[in-house]
Amino acid sequence: KNKNNNKHSLSNLVAIERRTNLLEAQMNHHKHVTLFHSRRRNFDDIDKTCRKTLQPALALEMTKADKREGGMVRRFESSSGEYTRLASEMTSTRVSALGYIEKEINDWDSSDLTRAEHYLEEIERLKEMVR
Repeated sequence: KNKNNNKHSLSNLVAIERRTNLLEAQMNHHKHVTLFHSRRRNFDDIDKTCRKTLQPALALEMTKADKREGGMVRRFESSSGEYTRLASEMTSTRVSALGYIEKEINDWDSSDLTRAEHYLEEIERLKEMVR
């Protein structure tokens, strides 16, 4: 009975090993063949469509963004140049006006010298503030 039982368990072990090998072969086939074909059938068309439509659209958007950025930079540089020019003009106008006032005061014939000196000091102080 023991010998017969060993023979029976050996045949069960061989049957289990064969089934395991068959299952492994089926899994490998599923992994490498079935999934590959399924991916090609279902996803490659989507991938092609995306590459055909999305890549050109993205390239176009990047070009538009570059153009917008360049326009913004040019407008900023133009505005900053205009501001610098206006600031220089205003400073020049103030300095020339103060110079004219100083000349008028220097030419002024007045007996009140202290008052004139006070005006000159004020003008000097204003010049320093402008610089």
